[in-house]
Parts: sequence; C-alpha cells; structure tokens
Amino acid sequence: MVFSIPFLLCAKEKQTGISLSDYWKRHSFYIVPTATYSPETDWAFGIAGSHYFKLPSSIQTSSVSYQANYSLLLQFSISGSSRLYLHENCMIYSKILLERYPDKYYGRGNRQEDLLPETMQYTPWRFQLVLQPLWRFAPHWYAGPHLSIWAEKNQLNGQNGLHDFFIWGPGAVINFDNRDNIYYPLKGCFFKSSLLYSEPYLGSSTRLLSWKNDLRGFIHLGAGVVLGGQLVTDLIYGETDVPAQMLPSIGGSDQLRGVQHGVWRDNVAIVCQTELRFPIWNILGGTAFVSTGDVYNLYNWQWSCPKVGYGAGIRIRFNEAKVNLRFDVARENYGNWYNFADKDTWRFYFTATEAF
Repeated sequence: MVFSIPFLLCAKEKQTGISLSDYWKRHSFYIVPTATYSPETDWAFGIAGSHYFKLPSSIQTSSVSYQANYSLLLQFSISGSSRLYLHENCMIYSKILLERYPDKYYGRGNRQEDLLPETMQYTPWRFQLVLQPLWRFAPHWYAGPHLSIWAEKNQLNGQNGLHDFFIWGPGAVINFDNRDNIYYPLKGCFFKSSLLYSEPYLGSSTRLLSWKNDLRGFIHLGAGVVLGGQLVTDLIYGETDVPAQMLPSIGGSDQLRGVQHGVWRDNVAIVCQTELRFPIWNILGGTAFVSTGDVYNLYNWQWSCPKVGYGAGIRIRFNEAKVNLRFDVARENYGNWYNFADKDTWRFYFTATEAF
C-alpha cells in the first residue's frame, strides 16, 4: 500500500492534468497502525485513517474515515463513516459497522447501586448502518430522510435486558450550520435533530422512538482563542423490551471524555461540555475542557450526582481544511466509586477531528 500511493497520484496527474501541488490542496489523508491488548481479545492489531477531499462541485471539504481491528482470538471490527458534500445544496452522511468483538455491560441506571455486582462480558455479532441524505431548503438549513439499521446477536440473550434484535426504521433529520469551518470553527452555531421510528409491523424486533439533538456554539475571543460549547440529548421511548444495548449512554472520546463509555446507560442521556482552544506555535495548538452529564429513566426518574469529566489536549493541524490530529488526557469525578477494575484512572484519546 505504501508503494502504490505515489503510483496512484502520478496516474491521476497524467490522466487529468492536475498537478501534484493542486491535488494535495484538495486531498489529504492519514493511515496509522494500531495495537491493543486486553484479556478478552489478547493482542489486537489494525489500522485507522481518514481521507479529506473537495469534490469539484463543492467548496466544502468531504471526509471518509475508517478503522479495522483483528485480534489473535479471531475477533474483528470494521467501521467507516463519511460526510460527502456533493454540491452546495446536497450532502450525505453515512456510517457503517460490522463486528464480532468483545463488549461489556455494567447495568442500567445513574447510581452506583444500579451497576451490576459483576460486569457482564459478551462477544456479539453486530451490524449497524446509518444513512442521511440532506438537502438545503434555506440558507444554512438542511433536511432529509434518516434510515437506520441495527442488528445484534449475542450469547447472553435474555440476561439483564440484553437481547438479540433487529431494528430498522425510517426517520427525518433537520440540520442548521453557519460555522465558518466544519472541522475547526472559530465562530458560528450548529444544530442537528433526528427522529427514528421502529415498528414490529415493519419487521423490527420492538416498537420504539429515538430522538437525538446536538447543539454547538463557538465564540472567537481573539488571537486564535476559541470558546466552544455543546449540549447533547439522546432519548429512546419504547416498550419495556427495548434491548439494553440500544439505550443511550455517556462517556468516550467525544462526549464526557474521562468517563468510560457504556458504564452509565438508560432511556435518556444528557451531556453538556465546554472547551477552550488556543494556538501554541505554528501548527501546534492546545485545549482545556470540562463536561458534565448523566442518564435518566423516563419511567422512574431519579437524580444522582452528575458525572464530570475534565482534562486537556494537544492539537496538530493536519491539512488546509483545519483538520487536527488530537491527543487528549482526561479523568472523572466518579473514578473511586466504580465497582470494576479500571478505577480512578486517567484516560487517553488519540484520533482526528475535534470532539465537537
């Protein structure tokens, strides 16, 4: 693969007449090897990367990201996502996942006593597909249909709310975006709301309604310093047999960094986070962030001490579209309360693009 890249670039120049300098202005990509170890997977190896490019009919930068892992225990995970700006009035967002990879279920609820005495480990077959074609109907406003498919089969079927299931359904998306840059904005707002309905009469395992909202705002304080904020809500309303794996959760590399993903989950998840971004030198930048959030049950609402994550990170500008490679370190306020092994620890995240 390394040796084929120069050949492909030269071939493009010869066939289209585009110089390599112009090509690199419109295209950039990275590929990095990955290696992890855990008792559930033994050693796992893979690749992760992204490709950023501008289509001839659009001034916005499109992106395709991908990741693949394979473990010594014959487990695998393949995922990809894309954001394609076909022209100024049309964009398509898509995401796909196929895996047979270990996962953990900690319980359901927002209090320590809600967690299971022992974490359940399982290795599901999982397939997910999301497709959202959007059209502009007013300045900065986009709308379109939303199609989602999620299927899972695991060896713990029926235990503690974990079920085999097949969910698919139609929905709708509305999107507002007046940011000056979609990957590293200095100013502007972003809002996205999506609805999805699943119905057994259409072949799904259960009836449910999913409603997701994402609101972001950015203020340029001067000299390249930016203050950003985000509010995310995720709600699933449905019958009592909604699979536990589908319930909204908090934590991870993008929302509530420092909180381990999947520990806290229920019908409703709410996350609020803010981040200060500042230049350091040339292509190097830094961030400091704090976030808070929790999960709640629609049918038995109870309050708990909110989960708080905080930390800092380094940014390296990757291309002219202002895509950054980011390295974050974060921790949380619930570390010592966990009843599983990796407690009270700093967590590290290395990926591309900002958390929001």
